[in-house]
Amino acid sequence: MENDHPKKGIESSIKDKLSIHVEYKNKMLETTGIREFSLEEYTSYIKAGILRILMDVEDLIYEYEGEKRPDEWSPISFRAFQKIRHKLLDRAGEIQRIPDAIHFKE
Repeated sequence: MENDHPKKGIESSIKDKLSIHVEYKNKMLETTGIREFSLEEYTSYIKAGILRILMDVEDLIYEYEGEKRPDEWSPISFRAFQKIRHKLLDRAGEIQRIPDAIHFKE
């Protein structure tokens, strides 16, 4: 009874064989680039994109609040940002954990 619960994460040999095929397209939906990612690279890439969105939201509120520091923002702006921040950080963390959370049912 060494291990009573399902194996966490997929075997590294299987994980190493997985890849994500991404096609980048322009406004006319023409392929402008193609890239293959490992599962871990792709989830890190998505996480980084979410964090960039969070930075854009913070920059927007910073400008809206007259370039004040977050501790000087209006209570409404500060609460709204914290709510958005919490949700985006949760999703980024969930995405980052996907490679270790995938397992096969027996």
